[in-house]
Amino acid sequence: AVVLAIATLPVAASFAGMLMQAAQGYTRFQPLLYLQLVSADTLPLIIALVAMAMGVHAIVNQKFVGHLIIISYWVLTSVLSNLGFNHHLYQIGVPGSFTYSDLNGWGPYLPRTIVLAAYNVAFCFLIATLGYLVLVRGTSAGWTERRREGMRRWRHGAGLVAGACTAVVLLSGGVYFHNANILNAYTEVRDAERGVKAWELEYKPLAELPQPRIVAVTLRHDYYPERRAAVWYGPMRAVNRNALPVDTLFVSLPSSAPSPVDRWTATSNTGLALDSLVFDRAATLIHDDLPNGVRLYRFAEPLAQGESLTVHFAGRFEPRGFPNDAFNNDVAANGSFMNSQYVPGFGYQEGGELGDDDIRQRNDLAPKPRMKALDDPAVRENNYSSSDADWITFDETTCTAPDQISIAPGYLKREWTENGRRCFQYVMDRPILSFYATLSARYTVTREEHNGIALEVYHLPEHSFALPSMLQASKDGLDYYGANFSPYLYRQYRIIEFPQYAGFAQAFPNTIPYSESIGFIYRQEEGDDKIDLAYFVTAHELAHQWWAHQVIGGNGQGSTMFSEGLAEYSALTVMEKRYGREAAQKFLRRELDGYLRGRGNERKKEVPLLYVENQPYIHYQKGSLVFYALRDYIGEEQMNRALRAFIGKWALQGPPYPTGRDLLAEFERVTPDSLKYVLTDLFEEITFYENKTDSARATKRPDGRWDVHLVFNSRKLKGDSLGNTREVPMADYVDVGIFGERVAGQKLGAPLLVEKVRITQPVTTLDLVVDAEPKRAGIDPYNKLIDRTPEDNSTAVEAGS
Repeated sequence: AVVLAIATLPVAASFAGMLMQAAQGYTRFQPLLYLQLVSADTLPLIIALVAMAMGVHAIVNQKFVGHLIIISYWVLTSVLSNLGFNHHLYQIGVPGSFTYSDLNGWGPYLPRTIVLAAYNVAFCFLIATLGYLVLVRGTSAGWTERRREGMRRWRHGAGLVAGACTAVVLLSGGVYFHNANILNAYTEVRDAERGVKAWELEYKPLAELPQPRIVAVTLRHDYYPERRAAVWYGPMRAVNRNALPVDTLFVSLPSSAPSPVDRWTATSNTGLALDSLVFDRAATLIHDDLPNGVRLYRFAEPLAQGESLTVHFAGRFEPRGFPNDAFNNDVAANGSFMNSQYVPGFGYQEGGELGDDDIRQRNDLAPKPRMKALDDPAVRENNYSSSDADWITFDETTCTAPDQISIAPGYLKREWTENGRRCFQYVMDRPILSFYATLSARYTVTREEHNGIALEVYHLPEHSFALPSMLQASKDGLDYYGANFSPYLYRQYRIIEFPQYAGFAQAFPNTIPYSESIGFIYRQEEGDDKIDLAYFVTAHELAHQWWAHQVIGGNGQGSTMFSEGLAEYSALTVMEKRYGREAAQKFLRRELDGYLRGRGNERKKEVPLLYVENQPYIHYQKGSLVFYALRDYIGEEQMNRALRAFIGKWALQGPPYPTGRDLLAEFERVTPDSLKYVLTDLFEEITFYENKTDSARATKRPDGRWDVHLVFNSRKLKGDSLGNTREVPMADYVDVGIFGERVAGQKLGAPLLVEKVRITQPVTTLDLVVDAEPKRAGIDPYNKLIDRTPEDNSTAVEAGS
């Protein structure tokens, strides 16, 4: 009865969800799917927990002791997980994670979910059965009587139930162990950390070993979606651009798998396998550490400066069973998405090191800077995307199931059928970063053309809600970026949906993989005042065709300021032009909240935007705030003039690669001397404002206009890397605004007067005149400055005496 009562909750939640869907105009109900989700995961967990709790309470026969044991167990499971002990065979009652995708359904998760459900339910029913054996009915009984009653109950059926539960526990537990520990490698988190530490200590001394640079990749990719397998092979060409000859080749096989224990092997028992690695010149294998993705070769004749090397490689991915931890879903039955990390590279990969200082400390490793210092000359030697390549030529042939479409960056050169499989060849007509991906799924394709550029969206047929927003953002972005930054480099722009195993969109050259979870089922209705997420994300990823795929920064501090920061700002600009200032202000407020939360969660140190160390809350949230504020100070044309000049000098260049100082120099050229302080405040220091409007009073004049008496407080503060702030003198230009009647969608009202005023005192009094009745007024009303309490910047206007 308890189980049935609790089980009604997820069922009721499903019905409530359908009612909410209907209220929002979404009528694609999937009751069978909801039933599957409840039956496979939620209901077994509820049954297991109820059985465990009842069994424990029956055994201890003390209500509060039973409560304490159950609560202590759940605390223990959480502690064990945090300590890295997360094997599900001893995490009883803890469900395995799974992700349901519209594109790929249950994917590989269902077998593990069913096995774990059987294991947990049987184990907890075994506890409940043991509790039943010693259950006290009526007055309290001693252990002798309880044991005697337990033997009687054992003979009258409880023994059979306990035996059946034990058999299911052993069978399901054995199946789980075979999959998680034998077919797949299982390593406790601390053991994995020690393995990464050993890798770092062994190979970091080779980080400065001269290596050739990849200049061309010709790739063949064969997907076998029906068995979640893939094979890839091909030649790539590298050139020695060092002053010294290369006598030792450091081959790196970086794993993009979600678990550090999913290593490369000579066989496929952990999924990834290297089948061959052959060079066009004599080389001897002198060190083979395939599980850690490292091989060292010694050339018979060193590779001289300017000489080239061709490498023929072949790898495959073919998983067996299911793991204890996260699945590698890069290859899926419907919705594969593999990137360039599966292709061999050269040199020590610093990104594979333990990055968190706390983790490094407990492994007796020194703290590690997140990125090289901004002014370190080494920053300009590599771009932040790749340490073994600059710009490459790219040609990929990809084959897949006959009912799927496979896409890679480049232009479709030909399509054909080979052994019953569908094949495509894509070729880029200009150099690109060594950053590419291949996708495959059953797609519907929506096509449009805009000023000679082909727009394509590859998507699930049912996921068509956001297409108008995506296509409009593509057109608006192509127009604005092309007119104000530089011409778009390509003849096409493609958006490709992939399963929600990851929740991002990612920009490759003219090709944007876009998760189904961040926009494809989003519908922006006419008149909606909420942020059009699909529009913004599309505009952001399109902006990367300039900010990353035309200009990319060196591998050090500040590099993401102009890749992610400028992409965020560019998308905000086109969204503002499409949806108006109110939409932009709403977005900026969300960005401000995100920045303030992010700095509150900072675990190492906050740095100014110019020195950002790939910290999302700085380069995304603060970046959009900073660039928007700068545009407001110097004007849109001057802003675009600086960005055009920056692209003109650095597009498709490197090494040397640009840094944030090069971008800042362009801004300095277009910023008047009176506003140079703004550049320092926004980019080189951590600056906050505390603006508050104390009062606003209005009096109607005989001529019909209105006098407004405004009093506000202003403070300027500088922050350090630890979050401490100090007040500094203020002599800043800040917006003062007065607003009239509000109309639909407006937060402040119609602007009657907005002008910049130079603030030099903590308390400022202004007397202003407007043409219509004022309703609201304040300082920095649009929250362009970073203020930790922006809600008090404006206040309602009161009637004057």
